[in-house]
Amino acid sequence: MRANACTPWYATIPAALLLAAGASLAVPALASAPKEEAERADKKKPSVLAVKFYADWCGTCQVMKPAFEEAKGELAEEPVLFLVLDMTDRGAANQAEMHANVTGLEELWEENGGKTGTFYLVSTEDKEVVGTITPDMDAEQMKETITAAL
Repeated sequence: MRANACTPWYATIPAALLLAAGASLAVPALASAPKEEAERADKKKPSVLAVKFYADWCGTCQVMKPAFEEAKGELAEEPVLFLVLDMTDRGAANQAEMHANVTGLEELWEENGGKTGTFYLVSTEDKEVVGTITPDMDAEQMKETITAAL
């Protein structure tokens, strides 16, 4: 058997060799029990989406980037999901629109009208905007604004 990126390493070894070496042919568990899975999913749900409309060519995006990255790093353990909707080119914008649609942010996408350099805090419960981040904020102000939205 030939391995590819999706083939586990042990699947490339003939079964006879594994048995001769005393190996078990039991398949490792790939998924946890449904109850454990549900509990894990509940713990990992964000209460706020930090949605950034971004483009490589956007001056405002570039100005905000260092403070944004610092705030994002400091809030890594908080229930906030950082989404970057990239509008750099037509293909990226198409992907961003689909991402917005799949996450229930269609209304925000339409209201934004393709403006980059904008950053909204959105409640995951009702998809309402609960705050905004502006280019004049430093990392600490961004962090405080996001924390207040939680």
